[in-house]
Amino acid sequence: MLLMQCTQVLIIATRATKIHIGGTMQWHRWSGGRKELKQEDGGDSEINRLLMIALTEGKESLWALNCAAAESRLADVELILETVLVDLLAYFVEQISSNPVDEDSVSHGYIVATALVPLMTSYAAGAASTIETNLGSFGNRSADVLTDGKDVVFGALETFVTARGIDCNLLTRNVCVSVDDGVDDSSSGSKNIVDNDVDFNVTNDGTSSPLLSGAYTPVSNVDDFIKLTEFLSAIEESATVEEGQSFYTKSEGSLSLKTVLPGRHKTHERTNPILNIYMYGLWTSEDGENENIGLSSKVFDNKELELFWDTIVSDELGKDSGYNALLTAETIRVVIMWISVTSYLYESIYDCREGSQPTTTHPVDAAAALWFGNHISSDISDGASLFAWAKRSENNFEDQSSTVNDEMVDRLNSLQESYEFCKAELNKQELSNKMRYDVDAIVRVMTIPLVQYFIVHLSAQSGIMGDSQTEDEVDYMILYALSVLPLISICDEEVFGKLYTELVTGARSYDPLKFSEILKTLQDRYPCLGLSCSDIGISVLSVSTDEVPCQDPASNPGIVGYEPTYGTSFEMSKIDLDVSTILSLVLMEAHDLAIDIYKYGRNAKKEDSISYTAIQDLSNPKSQIVTNIYDRFINDGVDYTRVTEASILGVDEFKSLSPLRKSAAASLSIVTIDLHLAILDAMYQGIDVCNQEGTDANRHWDEAVALFAGWAEGVQERGSDSDGYLMFNIAQQICQRFDTCDENDNSPVNGIIIQKFSNGQDFLEQLQCDDALNSAKEIEKLIESILIDNLTYRSMTASSSFDQTSFLLAHITATALVPLMRSVDETIADVIETDLGTFPVDDYFPDGIDTVLSSLRKYVSLKGIDCSLLSSSLCDETQLSDAEQSSDTVKPNDSGHTLVNGTYTPTSDVSDLASISSLVHTICNAENSEIAIEAYSSDDSAGLTIQSMSTNAKSAMSDELMFNQYVVALSDGVEKTDGSFLFDDKPAHHYADTITSDAFKTSVELGCQSIKILNIWMWFAHKLNEAVKGCDKGRSDAYTSIDEAAALWLGNPTPSNDVGGLLFEMTESIGRMFNSVDEDNSEMVHLNRQIINRLLFAQEIFSDDKNRCASDPDTVDDLRIIVKEIFSFTSAVLAQGLIHSMLDQRDEKEKREYVELFSFAFLPLLNTCGRGEEFDILYDMLVIKKFDEADTDDVLNAIQNFYNCLGFTCDDIGNYGLRPGCTDSDLSLDNMMGYSPVNSTKTNMLAKLDLDAVAIVQLMSIENYDLARDIYVNGYSYYDYDNAEYGFVSLYDLTQSATIGYDDFTTYKLFQDYFQQSPGDLADETITNALDQQSNFVNASGPQRLEAVKTVISNIISYVSSLEAFHFAVDQCNSNSETAITAWDGGVALIIGSIESGSPNNDGYFLYATSKAMCDDFATCAEENGSYANNQLIQRFTQGQKQITEKSCSNVQQTLEAIESLLAIPLIQSMLYYADKDSQ
Repeated sequence: MLLMQCTQVLIIATRATKIHIGGTMQWHRWSGGRKELKQEDGGDSEINRLLMIALTEGKESLWALNCAAAESRLADVELILETVLVDLLAYFVEQISSNPVDEDSVSHGYIVATALVPLMTSYAAGAASTIETNLGSFGNRSADVLTDGKDVVFGALETFVTARGIDCNLLTRNVCVSVDDGVDDSSSGSKNIVDNDVDFNVTNDGTSSPLLSGAYTPVSNVDDFIKLTEFLSAIEESATVEEGQSFYTKSEGSLSLKTVLPGRHKTHERTNPILNIYMYGLWTSEDGENENIGLSSKVFDNKELELFWDTIVSDELGKDSGYNALLTAETIRVVIMWISVTSYLYESIYDCREGSQPTTTHPVDAAAALWFGNHISSDISDGASLFAWAKRSENNFEDQSSTVNDEMVDRLNSLQESYEFCKAELNKQELSNKMRYDVDAIVRVMTIPLVQYFIVHLSAQSGIMGDSQTEDEVDYMILYALSVLPLISICDEEVFGKLYTELVTGARSYDPLKFSEILKTLQDRYPCLGLSCSDIGISVLSVSTDEVPCQDPASNPGIVGYEPTYGTSFEMSKIDLDVSTILSLVLMEAHDLAIDIYKYGRNAKKEDSISYTAIQDLSNPKSQIVTNIYDRFINDGVDYTRVTEASILGVDEFKSLSPLRKSAAASLSIVTIDLHLAILDAMYQGIDVCNQEGTDANRHWDEAVALFAGWAEGVQERGSDSDGYLMFNIAQQICQRFDTCDENDNSPVNGIIIQKFSNGQDFLEQLQCDDALNSAKEIEKLIESILIDNLTYRSMTASSSFDQTSFLLAHITATALVPLMRSVDETIADVIETDLGTFPVDDYFPDGIDTVLSSLRKYVSLKGIDCSLLSSSLCDETQLSDAEQSSDTVKPNDSGHTLVNGTYTPTSDVSDLASISSLVHTICNAENSEIAIEAYSSDDSAGLTIQSMSTNAKSAMSDELMFNQYVVALSDGVEKTDGSFLFDDKPAHHYADTITSDAFKTSVELGCQSIKILNIWMWFAHKLNEAVKGCDKGRSDAYTSIDEAAALWLGNPTPSNDVGGLLFEMTESIGRMFNSVDEDNSEMVHLNRQIINRLLFAQEIFSDDKNRCASDPDTVDDLRIIVKEIFSFTSAVLAQGLIHSMLDQRDEKEKREYVELFSFAFLPLLNTCGRGEEFDILYDMLVIKKFDEADTDDVLNAIQNFYNCLGFTCDDIGNYGLRPGCTDSDLSLDNMMGYSPVNSTKTNMLAKLDLDAVAIVQLMSIENYDLARDIYVNGYSYYDYDNAEYGFVSLYDLTQSATIGYDDFTTYKLFQDYFQQSPGDLADETITNALDQQSNFVNASGPQRLEAVKTVISNIISYVSSLEAFHFAVDQCNSNSETAITAWDGGVALIIGSIESGSPNNDGYFLYATSKAMCDDFATCAEENGSYANNQLIQRFTQGQKQITEKSCSNVQQTLEAIESLLAIPLIQSMLYYADKDSQ
């Protein structure tokens, strides 16, 4: 029992704290379910060393039967373990004392106290009682813990330590002696640097001395915070990175520079919007992990996002240019100290509102201590404090409207008074709202020096300051870009992304000529930061004669072409910044902060300048007309407005949605319900004032325009190209989706609405109230038409692609319309509510999509909405649903039309589609890009435009794996207003059109190449997939899709050497560069021959029986394998194209353009291989940073490593010119992490089952659960060529008895006995429930469901299936050694998989990868194979193979037993790891 307790305490001690006795172990982080500590001297913990000695000697005594010695060592072990508990409890007491609402520390302190109190009782009963009183009950409020204070609890611990005889030298916390407030410099050898050499002491009443010579007087003890400035000063004077690191991690009490923010992170993440805005910006940046946004683990620079400050500081410390003490200090000051100030400021609001007053640290005092530090004189700018930093910045600028530090002194004192007053204030909500406004003002003042330093270092890097550049100037520019740009991400994500690329990731190649443009861009966004030109001032350092003038917006700037009468509309227009902030916080899962901004506002200041206009308040109408409308939303026991708060908070029907879908729902709900009502109310309030002959009716009218368009759309007529969050933006998106925008690509209805607003403004100015009322009614109707269009689009998309996001947004729009419909026609409202009023549902549109559209048409008619004003074609009653459109009769090929001179003769008439060759010829031979783009986008002579092959892709290919994997690979952001993924700020599903459109802007030739390898290539793949889907459904016309695919690849004949040829001609042209002419047909290159042969094989399937898909269920598998092989060979064509573009003789610029283009086409295929890191590296080299010829060999070698995964060989690619190509032996198919299978080809195919896991995870990450389920059940990556009975083998098949079917082994029976079902059924049930969100996954989030599926695949399917194969091998050892070897190799494949085999740096999805993933947490990592267990496994695998070959069957049984023990290690580690995460 004691050993069990010892093991448990060791897990706590080593995994949760690893407290270093005799050294200085610092708390490193406690977040995300992982606790890591940094050991400073590189040695082992002294207490761990003593414990290991005692345990080892005790074991030796037991072996020697020396019981007395064993008992003695046992007593030592007990004392050491009690020492650990005392130290651990003291640590948590310090954390709780610093932050009483730190729920983690409270709960962990309770647990440790519960373990320690029984041990204390027999030695110091009074001390034990004290501990129980202060920590013996679980709670998260200050009244529940440390009621007697930290010192009393420490005194009780000291009493026990003395009574028990614990060595005080083994304790890291100051339990036995008083804390020395001075800085101990003996460890570093550097002098202690203290600003102005001031000694800060605690006053007689326990509070700290006044700060800044009495400018601010703390009412609490914040000396620990003041000391941090001293540490920062010491860093500035440090000589080495090690010395600087020591002060970065050095503690004063429970604080260090490294932990001042992380130590209270739970509270700050919940209360500080600035912290979350930083995290959002960095997460969505080029360095963030956002391709699976909303589902990923939130990463910045390959580290946990929540610790971005430490990542930035660590990157600075480890930079290639070496250590720069001043830059390190500046980084810590700006990234950690500055944000920490904001965090304590916002914490004060939370404390006030919740009535939670801290027992020790006063948050406003803490913020003041961090800002002023140990600075004394307000006239001196030297020093390490933020005060001195701001003072130095102020000296670099002139003509500022106010002084930052003067503002900080006044505002911090005022906030301190408010905070103190809040203790006695009954109306805490009102006071906390005032404090929120004050804190926001302080943060805006604090932002001024950030922006000023950004300008200074941008100027220096641009040469504007002459020769005054500092050392590591580019790093200073990067630092301040990282500090300022994320704050802009809320109001302009496109600009944020571009500037981040310019000034952070691309800083080393920054173009100084862009200085003026960048500065102007920043100045234009001052209002977003709450700043003005006069706040910043004018730099006095510039030596440039070309100053960039800064101009603040006019007092009443225009709004999308509308000229307001009153300036109040400018502030009201910034309500869209509240919307943007809310959506960003929802994505960051900071729901409480998001709802705070919804309820109390943040950006739109009221005229009283002491509060904000809040969205929630706006939705509560004041005019009688809108009050009557509002009543329809909340009457009859149904509150239609509740969806806004529910979606922001992520509760009720939104609980299990991903953050991205919650954001989309919240955005649409805010705009279509809350702000819709607010627009109407503002208009009708203006009418009311007019009727009363008031003179300021247009004040309300202007605000209606502001609420319709928002600030981000800008002042220009028709708004912004990319920004916008409000109704104006929805109308713009709708016309683009229905392709009904005007010649300038703008929404016609927006133009009409703005004109109506201008008309109404004139009427109100002249007190023509009835005319103004008519304008208001017309605008009301036009806005409703936008909602109808949106509902039409979302409903049609949801119906055609079964897309849950589209149905969700249709549901939200319906919720906004149904109350309005009920007053017109109850029947219409009932249809819409029945079909769209509930979310989520399994069955979309129970009445059918046509019934929904018909009801909408009827409503439009009854409402008197002009159909010509709709962007959709809703009013066209001949409009057909997608299902109806797809039922065209197949036309036979009666004309005898052939492709490629008779090589392929279509069965059906595809002459129109084949004529796409002529269209490509027209485009590729166009005189200029404008003509080419016109043909590309408008010419539908082939039955569709080439552009529509991309723009219609989402609805056509939503259930196709390859297309979705391209979207996953290329997505680089999201549109948080509608939940869609983005690529280059355009819909990611339209990636081909985005790339092709950009290519045409470069040249006709590049655009010509792009339409072939992106648009037509993917549509060709779509037609093949369509054939498989049609066959699977038993359709008799499935063969027509094969003909259509052939027409897209082959096309009609074109003139010799014509650049307008299709993919066949392109493959011929490129293939001959690789000496790959087919030996049997010199007229055709190898890859074309392979592709055409398989198109013919696919055609032959139907040659005798057009209904074969219905009559023979095996047909679909035959067709699937042919199609999969075609995909492999067409992928090889793209590989050749990329290689050719790198090696072809072009000028550097043109070569880079072609390499980039072919990279877009080929590299996403690499991401399907589960080797994301390698994909990222290549994408960075070839796309982000552009191709460098010096990297050619590295790129070629990297690409070749993917050939096996993609299903082609070196021989398929061939040799480029005289350059030697790779050989298939180079691909190491016979080496699986050191294990060599006997039949490498067959084993390699089985190992590729892990690629199905890759596909499933990628699809779940973009929430395409239906397709993920299809891959799981039917498989994709592994086809058993040796046994047609099996065909495609799926992960689902491994859970069933359809494969080996061997279950006579112990592990299988243990599963069976414990779960009362087979391990396969358990795995299948869990995965199915996770995918379908049923059973115990009903309320699970997307990330939880994804993690469950990954874990089941690795820890059950991989584990049990491999054991099944190994045990079957042993069973067959004597009777059939060939079968036994095949099974043994298969077992290895099911443990390792193909991803790991590709490279030791890859992370797979089978159990081998789990062992690698867990080794960090359990200190079991090894240089080879990732973990010690994996090393042993490879040895045992090889040993077992040899024993089977030698028929040493009894020995192989023993080897298998050893393997089973080794496989249990990652399972146990996983269990402990997830249990540990769950406990937090």
